[in-house]
Amino acid sequence: MTDKSRNVLIILIVIAVAILYKFIFPFNKEDGFLDEMKQKDIKSKVYKKTIDFENHGIPYIVYGKKDSIIIYRDWEDKIEIGDSILKPKGSLELIIKNSNKFELFSYDNQDLKLPSP
Repeated sequence: MTDKSRNVLIILIVIAVAILYKFIFPFNKEDGFLDEMKQKDIKSKVYKKTIDFENHGIPYIVYGKKDSIIIYRDWEDKIEIGDSILKPKGSLELIIKNSNKFELFSYDNQDLKLPSP
């Protein structure tokens, strides 16, 4: 076997392993996002609403002056600065409330468009 054919064989093996790895261990960015959201325990106030233009224009809310979470675009107009924000650990439900409203939002069963790597 020549050096050239051996190198081609090695490259083909590496490609095959990479493809098999993707099938055996599929990773869905949305599932990773939802798992991360489940771990959050939030009891705070909405400090700021912002859009991350460097990350495909994804809307965020900042709470506690330093932490932030992604929100869906159709939630943007329903969340105001100064609203209370509650999200129990293990849940995908987000409660936004103030003296005049009580809104329950769910990250579950939504079509979140996360940016490609």
